[in-house]
Amino acid sequence: MVCKARVVECSIFVVLAMCYFSNHANGFCSSDFDNDDEYPYKYYQTKTLYTTTRGDISHKDRPKNCTPERIVILIRHGSRHPGEDETDIFESFVELAKKVNITGNAEMCQKDLQKIQKWKNWHVPSLHKDLAVTGVQELQGLAQRFSKTFPEIFSGENLDSTKHRFISSNTRRTTQSADAFINRLYLNSTKTRPTVEINDELIKFYDYCKKYLREIDNNDTVTEDVDTFMEGPIITRIADMVARRLGIPRNDITNELVDEIRKEGCAEEEWATGQDSVWCKAFTKEDLQAFEYGEDMDDYLEKSFGHKINHRQSCKLKDLIVSFLKESLPDENNKDNIGLFGFGHSTTMMSLLTEMRLIRDEGRLGSDEYPEKRTRTFRASIYTPGAANIAFVVYKCAENERKIQIFLNEKLIRMPLDHPTNDPDGLWDLEELVQYFDGDDTCNWDDICENEEQILPTVTSQITGNRASISIGVVVLVVSILLLVLVGAFVMIL
Repeated sequence: MVCKARVVECSIFVVLAMCYFSNHANGFCSSDFDNDDEYPYKYYQTKTLYTTTRGDISHKDRPKNCTPERIVILIRHGSRHPGEDETDIFESFVELAKKVNITGNAEMCQKDLQKIQKWKNWHVPSLHKDLAVTGVQELQGLAQRFSKTFPEIFSGENLDSTKHRFISSNTRRTTQSADAFINRLYLNSTKTRPTVEINDELIKFYDYCKKYLREIDNNDTVTEDVDTFMEGPIITRIADMVARRLGIPRNDITNELVDEIRKEGCAEEEWATGQDSVWCKAFTKEDLQAFEYGEDMDDYLEKSFGHKINHRQSCKLKDLIVSFLKESLPDENNKDNIGLFGFGHSTTMMSLLTEMRLIRDEGRLGSDEYPEKRTRTFRASIYTPGAANIAFVVYKCAENERKIQIFLNEKLIRMPLDHPTNDPDGLWDLEELVQYFDGDDTCNWDDICENEEQILPTVTSQITGNRASISIGVVVLVVSILLLVLVGAFVMIL
């Protein structure tokens, strides 16, 4: 019996071994890392799912002997569908999947290769950047947790459209995010739901700040160091490895294409669908960390500490928030509005977090500083994932004092950096915090953005401008000729 049992055990072992080596005949297999807490790596910069990085705000975060009476939440839109302008990229992946293992010696395991070869294009161009189902769920979850944690603000007589103000940029994904949030708040209520104000200049200020557009957004030299990194030896080495893993000739794989596979193929699919993407299987954790660093370099330079205008342009939004919080002070108490909610974008969030000194500046992120700065704190994956949010909660505490807590993605933070609190509940005195922010430079927004000056045109706008000038000139000429003809005819009649 013992011998027979051993024969059976050996047979099972042989079968399992054969299955394993059959699947791993080509080497690298993502499933090898399934038991690793850090693999698969899910930090895709601004396309990170909110569930990957969020906290879990609850009643335990509230300080004792204090009652919440006012709240401000700025929320980035939730996970969205890719843009229509990415259609060609997604269609190219169909052809790329057909090339997988064309060399016959792909280094990925067979089952991963087969999954990529069977990949179907899920992208729907007509859903151009619309909120995805995962995004709706993110916003509804936010509303549920905040209303449960602070029922004094979100229930009874205070669940009222006259007491809560909602502001959004003029894009579908932000208004859809606001709707999802409101619908969850009013799920069991028959009250009139609040309308959403559209204020693009307040929320999407970076599209209206001429100094920013001229010096940063339309200036390719700002991100030259990012290009250096993306075209440099680290990303090139990753491209070499991805080509070998996929079994595609190296000449058919560029650094740019590998970045597209990682961004559109891997990150976009997981962000929009909430499901694992087969394209992510072509990358290791170290590969994805390198790409994340490259995108963080870009965010640092174009949205955050890299240039002062990146964050100073958000000062109107900061002033609105501080002014709203200030209304809770005893000598300025205003009970008419107790909730202010803004719905914006990753640049909205990153710029404001920087301006209010709620995130840390560790200095330049350079192309020559990786992998040394792989463990940096400046990470958009943590700061501005889908549905990222910053919440300011004002409490009425003992002796009529007003205190405030600040939460970033549902995690209590003890910033600003140069004015940290040592309170165990993370409380600041509201009056002190208001004075702290009031001490900042005055927000003369048009002066800061130099909006009286004309934006230096790009090549495209120059072409457009010339065509417009020619068109206007032709119209003026035609009108002039017609007037002369009419005058001549009138003189002849006389």
